Amino acid sequence: ITAPDPIDPHGTFTHESCNGPCDGTATVAPTGGNGTYTYNWSPMPPSGQGTPTVSGLCAGPWCVTVSDGAGCDTTWCFTILPEQSILATVSTVDGLCWDECTGEATATASGGAGGFTFQWTPEPGAGQGTNSVTGLCQGPGTVTITDVAGCDTTIAFNIVKNPPIEPNLVVFPETCAGACTGEAGVYPTGGAGNYSYAWQPDPGAGQGTNEVTGLCSGVNYSVTVTDSAGCDTVVVFTVPAFIPIAPSISVTDASCWDGCDGAATVASVTGGTPPFTYFWNPVPANGQGGQSATGLCPGTATVTVTDAAGCDTTITFTIQAPAAIDPQPTVTPIACGAQCTGAIDLTPTGGSGGFSYTWTPVPAVGQGTAHVSQLCAGDWTVVITDANGCDTTMTFSLTEPVPVAASATVGESHCGVCDGTAQLHPSGGT
Repeated sequence: ITAPDPIDPHGTFTHESCNGPCDGTATVAPTGGNGTYTYNWSPMPPSGQGTPTVSGLCAGPWCVTVSDGAGCDTTWCFTILPEQSILATVSTVDGLCWDECTGEATATASGGAGGFTFQWTPEPGAGQGTNSVTGLCQGPGTVTITDVAGCDTTIAFNIVKNPPIEPNLVVFPETCAGACTGEAGVYPTGGAGNYSYAWQPDPGAGQGTNEVTGLCSGVNYSVTVTDSAGCDTVVVFTVPAFIPIAPSISVTDASCWDGCDGAATVASVTGGTPPFTYFWNPVPANGQGGQSATGLCPGTATVTVTDAAGCDTTITFTIQAPAAIDPQPTVTPIACGAQCTGAIDLTPTGGSGGFSYTWTPVPAVGQGTAHVSQLCAGDWTVVITDANGCDTTMTFSLTEPVPVAASATVGESHCGVCDGTAQLHPSGGT
């Protein structure tokens, strides 16, 4: 007596997926028995009752009884599990420098149906499609993780970097032209802190610090500020040139060629660093140090203007004066002794014009004029004064001729003959 093999259902099933609840499936492919199988699923499936395949199964226990034509049967039970969500985390390594894309991210996934793929946004520098990427720039990003069932989840992350280094440069100009006394300082913010400094070209003093001195105008300098993360920024600068001291001077000329009443004033000063001091040469009548000088004689003089930084400049100026008065006299001598027929004519040059005349003693004719006459023998003095009150004095000595005199040598006649002689010897006169 023989019996058929036992019925083996050979069942398979799928759990609920991410596409929605109650989407489980089950299939049996029985062997054994005498064939001609029938199927009874319990509880009643939404679809497929009486067939070897059912669908729309919700999470929970399910059974199928497989019967053959002889009425023999077997029952196979299974459990549909609810959807298993994809569980994912992302760990990041932030970038160091604000201007570099050196961030990293790694995704770890579990749950779901396994067989995960990874899609990163934005595009990483390297590793797209894998769970670990590099070359990420600063800012937000996402990774979408998909399992073999097509279910996915998206995780957001953020790459953070240190803020940019702001050097905050301050530059001070040279204090004197060509003196290389410029200064500079950087007072950075941002970055990772703990800054170091490299200046090019080398300053006069302070290399490696945030403040340097001994900088020259007309030179292109740079300073590289580096933080503790190795990130840096470079700033290029020049030192402003010193604005030269430029005095403006006004001059008052002397009124007379032989007077010292000239004056000069430094009317304004541009450039340099106030306050200013003044040194005059020669020393003025009102003393040193002032902005104005008085009592200056005709000729060349200088003033040296020095600013608060010790820089100076020297200005040369000239005190002018009218030319000396030249009387240019024409003298008419006395013609005869004991007569007052002398005369003096003046045609003065120089001075400032507008001449007046004072004669001593008072002449008979012409007092107050350039022409006097009827002058007797003696000394005559004239003071010529111009419009500025400048004067010159000249004395003339007039002499009269010795009176005309004569002597005679006489030779008498002899014996009534006209042989007498006479010889005249005049003297004096002109």
